Amino acid sequence: PVKKGFPEIKEKVETYLENVVLPGVYKLPELLEFKWVLALMMAAFILIVTSLSTIPLLRILRDSIEKESQQHAMTLASNLAQINRPALMSGQQTAVSVDLIRKRPGVKEALIISNIDGNIIAPANRAGSYPDMPFIHQARLNGKADVSQVSDSSVIAVAPIEFFNAETGTQAVTAYAVVAYDMSTLAVDDGKTLSLFIQTLFIALIVGMILFFFIYKMIEYPLKTLNSQLDTALREGQQDVITTYDFPALQSLTSNINSALSRVGQEDASHVPVYEQDRNQELAHLVDLIGFPALALLAEGELIAHVNPGFEDRTGLTASTLMHQNLSAITDQALKLSVQDLLERAKLDPSQLHSNEIEFSGESYQVALQAVMGSQKVAYFVVVLLPMDAGGGEA
Repeated sequence: PVKKGFPEIKEKVETYLENVVLPGVYKLPELLEFKWVLALMMAAFILIVTSLSTIPLLRILRDSIEKESQQHAMTLASNLAQINRPALMSGQQTAVSVDLIRKRPGVKEALIISNIDGNIIAPANRAGSYPDMPFIHQARLNGKADVSQVSDSSVIAVAPIEFFNAETGTQAVTAYAVVAYDMSTLAVDDGKTLSLFIQTLFIALIVGMILFFFIYKMIEYPLKTLNSQLDTALREGQQDVITTYDFPALQSLTSNINSALSRVGQEDASHVPVYEQDRNQELAHLVDLIGFPALALLAEGELIAHVNPGFEDRTGLTASTLMHQNLSAITDQALKLSVQDLLERAKLDPSQLHSNEIEFSGESYQVALQAVMGSQKVAYFVVVLLPMDAGGGEA
């Protein structure tokens, strides 16, 4: 069941990421330039990691401060016990003093308490009272030196004052030296914590900028290389591009580009472009050689390309008004309609000579039209006005 369940969970996680999480991430490069998106993501990563790293760092600092505070408090308590041991041995309780230790930085309270009933021996102003510190009474039961953190900022250390008791004839603990120590004197304040965070963040940003430069260049390089190779392949007819990156997505893209270049090369080889030559001089010479009124029409756009002097004399139209114009420039409606009819017929059957009859000033003419082929299609049409008495007949 575990082996079957893991692939299903993995598939669900991947589906969720692809359909829910990543579409928003993919949208970012559409809103900002890619390098800025990468820079912002790296900056966010650095800020988050630096912020989170301060948590264990502060915890380590606090543990270190707690340990140092406990050791310092224990040292002060031991010193307090050693200072007052001679006075207690001689029974001079009025000579017992805690002033020397109480004046030390961080000491909140210094006491000498009796082991017999737990009342305070020193300082004198509190003699006979009982300390409101549960840990002291617990430590008295153990009969040995002890230290404990009783709050977030306070440490209490208890050191026994032991010497030979003539009444019992044994070595016994007759009193305890107690020191309450304030840890805040050793703690790192908020200003130092902020300074530490800023320094760490600054170092991380410098390292992050260097890392960003190399990552961005590593992403940009294969794309620039492929683009350069593709440009060269299209200009020089090469059919392959390569990538040395061990990156499956990029290798797949390179393979598809090579396939596309190969197909383009095959299509170019099978479809050699055919270019039409300029036939304007040819048609002009041909129209001028014809001894009857004639004109030539380009197949592309059906524009009048040339008329000979005979056509000008017969129709009364000048070459300047007809050249590069369509058939609407011919003012003789009968001639215009006849030529349009012949054009339509020639388009359907360009290999035949097509003709109509028309009258000019009482004289009958045959309007003949012949399509002239280019390399692939009709290049132009030649229209000739043949007098009927010249032997012209309808084709």
